[in-house]
Order: sequence, then structure tokens, then C-alpha cells
Amino acid sequence: MSKGKRLVICMAVYVLLVTSVVHPKTMSYSKVGFVDLDTILKAYTTKCLELGTQITEDSILNLEKDYARELGKYSEGERNNAWIKIQEKKAELERYRACMQLWKISGEIEDDGILEMVQRDIMAAIKKTSVLEGFSIILDKTGNFIYGNEDADLTNRVLFRLDEKLLNMQNNEQDDLLLF
Repeated sequence: MSKGKRLVICMAVYVLLVTSVVHPKTMSYSKVGFVDLDTILKAYTTKCLELGTQITEDSILNLEKDYARELGKYSEGERNNAWIKIQEKKAELERYRACMQLWKISGEIEDDGILEMVQRDIMAAIKKTSVLEGFSIILDKTGNFIYGNEDADLTNRVLFRLDEKLLNMQNNEQDDLLLF
């Protein structure tokens, strides 16, 4: 990243933090917090995969018990449906086990469904914590922006000021043309 880009990013973050920490209309303070997203991701993903594996194993055991107990009562169609359900759960268990193995080895998840679930859960927890505890802005420990409530979003205000600057430049140029 060039020095210019870094300077612009640093200045934008500084302006964002300074202007959002004290709201000018109410002079009330906004709380800014941070999370270590890497730690959260590692801990939650491991727990999520372990629990998903355990729940799926338990589900298979229950389905197999029901299947064995009710086998004589099932019609052929019901027996096939129950068998298919067991096989689907076994495939799900293999997905969890494969994800767990890859996660332990490389720290990656290749299953899009599980990855989306983990990401969605983490973001929901961050947002809920932020709202319940009154935080307006949440940053990652590395400085990346993660969450901000509507009041802390300065995007439209910054765009307004940039539009003002462009309008001033346009007006000044027209004034210069009138001088000739």
C-alpha cells in the first residue's frame, strides 16, 4: 500500500473516531470497542464443529434406534424414507468430521454452508453485544471496522462535504470565467 493511501486511511479513521466519539448535537459520548476477531473465530469455529458433530452423532443413534424398534411396523416406503434419513445424517456427520479435520490442520473451512453459519453467528453476536452494551463502533483488534450503528455512520456526511467542495470548486471556476 502506498504512503498516500495509508495516510488517507489513517486520516479517515482518525476523523471517524473523533467525530463519532462525541456526537456534536447531544454532546453525548459514543462507546468504541474492539474485538479480537481471530480469537473469536478460532474458539467459536472449534466449538461449533464439535457440537455439530456431537448433535449429528446423537441424531444418527436416535434414528437408528427408532428404525430398529419400528422396523416391523414400517411399510416399505416408510422404511426406505427412514433409511434415507439415516444416510443423509451420516453424510452430514462426515461433512462435520471433514471440516473438523481440515480446521485442526489448516485453520480453514471449505464447506460454504458451515462457514456462512459461523460467520453469521459471530456477526450477530458482535452486533447484539454492541447494542446491549451501548457500543456505537466495534473495530477488530487489527483496526478493521466491524460494526457501527446508524448514528456513527459518517458516510453520507462525508459525501455531503465532498459534494460541497466540488460545488465550491465549480462556483469558483464560474466566478473566474466571469472575470474575463
